[in-house]
Formats: sequence, C-alpha cells, structure tokens
Amino acid sequence: MNIKNKLSYMSRLRPDTSWLLPSIICAGFVALYILIIHFEHQHYLDDTWSVTQSYYYLKFGKEFDYLAGYSDLHLAHFAKTYAFVYGAWAELFGWGRIAHQVLSAILAWLGVLLWAKTFIQLGASRAMAVSFAIILPLSVAFIFSATRTRGDSLVFLLGALAVWLAVNRYWFWATLVVLIAIETHPSGIIYCFYVTGIWLITNNLNQLDVYKRTALQVLPAVLLGIGYYLILHYDNLDTIVSTISGSSYGGFWNDLSLKTYFWDSGRYRRHMLEFFLFVLSYIIVLWSIGPNRDKKTLLWKFIILCPAMILLADLMIARGSDFYAIHFYPPLIILSIYAWSKIKFPVYLFPLLVSLYMLPQYGYWVYKNANFYFPGYIDKVREHSKGIEPGVILGNYAHWFAFNNKKNARKFVVEEHAYLFDKIDGKYILWVNDYDRNNFINVGATKKLEKLKKALSVCPKEEFSSFDYGGHHVRFEGYDCRGVKLAL
Repeated sequence: MNIKNKLSYMSRLRPDTSWLLPSIICAGFVALYILIIHFEHQHYLDDTWSVTQSYYYLKFGKEFDYLAGYSDLHLAHFAKTYAFVYGAWAELFGWGRIAHQVLSAILAWLGVLLWAKTFIQLGASRAMAVSFAIILPLSVAFIFSATRTRGDSLVFLLGALAVWLAVNRYWFWATLVVLIAIETHPSGIIYCFYVTGIWLITNNLNQLDVYKRTALQVLPAVLLGIGYYLILHYDNLDTIVSTISGSSYGGFWNDLSLKTYFWDSGRYRRHMLEFFLFVLSYIIVLWSIGPNRDKKTLLWKFIILCPAMILLADLMIARGSDFYAIHFYPPLIILSIYAWSKIKFPVYLFPLLVSLYMLPQYGYWVYKNANFYFPGYIDKVREHSKGIEPGVILGNYAHWFAFNNKKNARKFVVEEHAYLFDKIDGKYILWVNDYDRNNFINVGATKKLEKLKKALSVCPKEEFSSFDYGGHHVRFEGYDCRGVKLAL
C-alpha cells in the first residue's frame, strides 16, 4: 500500500466529529432555556392569565377572564386555537406553568427552523441560515415569548409555516394558516404582510393570469378561514369591535410595538443598540446595490420590503407590546446577517459576537433569581394549604398553579381583583399573602390590596402558617367573613 492510499485509509478510520459542534450548541441552548424557564418570571401575571384561558374554557366552558373579572381579547373573540393546542398538551403533561413554557419553547424553535429553511429557499447561504438559527433564539425578543405560556410562540410557528408555504407557492394553505394565526392572536396579522411580500417578489405582476391564479387559491382560503372563526366565535360577534378598540393603550405613539420594545422595555434602553444595528444594516444593503445586481435575488427583494411590511403591520395591530417583537425579528436578523456579509464580514463570526454579548446578560439574569425556584415555591404553597377548606382562596397570579384542580380552581380569586367578585362576600376566606410581592406589582395594584386589607379587617382573623422562600415571606391568613358584606 503506497503512502497516498495509507493516508486515505487512515482518514476513513478517523471518527466523524462533524456532529460535535452542532450538538454542543443545541445542548447549550437547552441548558439556557431550562435555567430561564425555571428561575425567571417569578410572579409574571401573563403566565397564569394565558394558562387559565384554556383551563376554564375546556374544564368549565368559560370564555371570559375568570381570574380578573373582565374580558381583554380573551376566548370570547380570539385564542381558541391556543386553548385547543395548549389544552391538549396540558392534558398529557399537566396544567403546571413549566409544562406550558416547554411547549412554547418547542413551538418557537420549530418556527426558527422553518424561517431558516425559508431564507435558504429565498437565496440565503447555508452559513447565513445557520447563523440566523443561532442568533434569533439568543435575542431577548425571542426568549421573551419562547419562555412564557402566552400564545405568541404558536402564532410565531403558524406565521413561519405560512411564509414557507408562500415561498413554495401554496397560496391557499398560506392564506388559511395566516387566518388561523390571527384567530390565535390578532398579532398574527403581520404574517399577512410577509405573505403578501413573498407574493410580490415571486410573481410577474405584469401578467393578468397571476392575479386570476392567486384569486382562485386565496378566496376559498379566506372563506374557509372566516368560517373557522365564525364557528368558534359567532356568539360574541356583537362585542368584538368594542373589545378590539378597548385594547389600545391610547395614542399613536403608545400603540407602536416597535417603540415599546426598542425604547420602553429593557433597562438602560439596551434594545436601542439592536435598533441602530438594524438601521445601519439596512443602509449597507441599499449601498451594496452595484454591478452584481443583488436586487435580482429574492432574498434581497424580501429584505428591502422588510421595513414597510413591519411598520404597516405594527400600525394595524395598534397595541404596543414587547411580546410582538418576536414576529418582527426574523426579517431583521436576516437583514443584519446579509448586510454584514456584503462588507466581507465573516458570517460565522456574527453568532459568536452575539453570544458574547447576550450570554453574560442571561447569566446575570439567572444568577439574580437563582434563589427562587418556581416549582419549589408552588410546592410550598400546596404544602401549607393542606387541610384548610375555605369558600374562597385569595392569592396572586402565581398561586393559581397551587390550586389548579377542580376542587379549588373555581374558588381562586386574584387578590387585587377581589373587588370584582361578589362571591367572596359571606365566605370563609383563605388569603395566601406574599408580603414581598410588592416588587412585582404596580402602584394601582398596591392600592387595591390596601383596600382589600381594610375590607377584611372587619372579619375575625386566624393565621395558619407561614414560610420564607427565595426572599419571599408568605403567610396563610384565614378570615371568617360568613354573614359579612365586605366593603370592596
């Protein structure tokens, strides 16, 4: 055997290590998300608000907000798709918060993979797609939704599927999936603009046949989507306009999600750095037009349409929220990667720099909350409430997860909304009172709690037990209000 053949033989014997780096990256992401899910969002009200939507609808047929006593785009008008998907998952894995957060993470990650596949089909290189699939899950915009129980992750996946279907010219299915996403949450309307953008860049608009073929696919999908919505929400159509108009935060500026995310959220306006990166990237893309005629590529055309699509969608949603940023970020991330590749910046270096910037922030985030393990906190609440048979249970939003069985779920009332429920009058009340929760509620809620304390002061009080956990002091207080009309 000559030297050349020996070297070839030895190279075949060498173990394949191509799987090692992807495996390390995946394991790193899994570890990061497990830490954030378990140690962050201590008393985040939307986690309970979202889970209880599907719980009270599927268990008791209730379509309105059971915990807070009002309807704010609840199942009466939207989100029954969310209830079916998350409810089916909960029936398998339990109605705990972490089970729902895990599902959100899975759905969001599937959406990332679909977006990456879509960008490859539009003309992105494999290196750009891989970089995108690493950078987006590291962004606060993504993690903010992917580690919570809200329906944003489901909308994100449905939207990503719709865009992929559009790139493959399945206009019927793309339209139908977008309409299902909108039923899941109105923020899904942004994918109407993405799908329309794909249609504009993939068709010769000078040919009349294009419009006919598209209409023959889109119109039946629209009718089917409307039928799907009517089946789910026909009984509440008379109040949908007032509900949607009431969801606005008031004022053009306050209703922009881009302004809310980049300017309002994040300590020290840290998201503004991302905003300037996106603006600079867009300038680079425009500057890069030259002899190579980038504008012939579908990816370039999609990127050029990005700002218009995002702004129009933000205006139409008309409700400023950090959660909607997840829907804006895929085009913005690929815009940045594409732009820096045009100035010969190594594409694979981009995820490394983002990791060096973001991972220390998440590390500090977890470190600050490491003494508060949410499942442990809920187990403590369950343990200390055993043997108490109240008529009403008062607590904060997080405490619902300790009482989410059929016996106690209908007794539970969120403490700052107790004034909305007449049923707490004339009952024996158990108040799971977290005295350190003032770090998590606003001034308005604090005033409501003070009013509740004053109202309960006329009832004989009994203190059952208390515990300290992760910087929280929780007392179990009983109030015998039988026969008493509370001044709530």
